[in-house]
Amino acid sequence: MAKVATLLDDDHQAELLERRGMWDNTPLLVACHYGHEPLALMLLERGASASAVNEVGCTALLFACNEAMEPLCVRLLADPSVDVNPPACMVYSKHTDETNSRTPLQAAAESGFTAGVKLLLGRGAIAEPVALGLAAARGHADACTALLP
Repeated sequence: MAKVATLLDDDHQAELLERRGMWDNTPLLVACHYGHEPLALMLLERGASASAVNEVGCTALLFACNEAMEPLCVRLLADPSVDVNPPACMVYSKHTDETNSRTPLQAAAESGFTAGVKLLLGRGAIAEPVALGLAAARGHADACTALLP
C-alpha cells in the first residue's frame, strides 16, 4: 500500500487511478477482485471511479460482494453512480470454488454475505428469485430471510 500511495502522490494520480490493464481492469477493480479491501478504500479515497466496469462487465461492487467486504460495499453504495442492478457477469467465487455468471446481489446471497444483501436491497437492488435460490442452495438462512418480502 505504501508503494501505491507513493505512486499516486506523483503528479499523474488521475491518470494512474483510471489506467486500464489486463481485461480492461482499473487498479480499483484489481484490488477488489483480489480482496484487498484497504487498498480499494484508499483508491476510492483518492478519486478512483467507483462505477468502473471491465471488459466482461464486472464491477467493484460485484467483487466486493463476492468477497464479502462490508466496509467497501458501504463505501461503494454511498456513490450514486454505482449501479446496484448491473447485468450478471462471470466471476470466480472462493466460497463455491466455481466461476458463474452473477450479479452483486446473487454473489452476496450465494456466499452468505447477509450484510451485503441487506445493503444492496436498501440501495434498491431487485430481490429476484435467483438470489434467493442461490442462498437457499448454500444453506444461508439469514440471507434467505433478508431476500424475502
